[in-house]
Amino acid sequence: MEVTNHGRETSTAILGTLLLLITAACSSKDYVEVPIHPASGKLVIAGQPGYGAYITFHPVGDVGMSKGNKPFARVAQDGSFQVTTYDTADGAPVGDFKVTIYWP
Repeated sequence: MEVTNHGRETSTAILGTLLLLITAACSSKDYVEVPIHPASGKLVIAGQPGYGAYITFHPVGDVGMSKGNKPFARVAQDGSFQVTTYDTADGAPVGDFKVTIYWP
């Protein structure tokens, strides 16, 4: 007589399916990634570095990015900044941008 454990096989299959669904849900992005190019600069206000300022780049027209995803930078102590879009200091897409600066 052969004894099988169908309950365990079913549980393993269900667990595997759930793990695949969770992985797929976590890896999906709610934005479109476009090619990025290094972008950096220096912010000087009244002859002084704009240390601590936040710079946001608002696309003018379609640069291929999803709404709500905007390149940005924070100004370093010497006034320099590197633009971030997806990963730290990765740059910005090609295109025209309006720039806003918030300096707390």
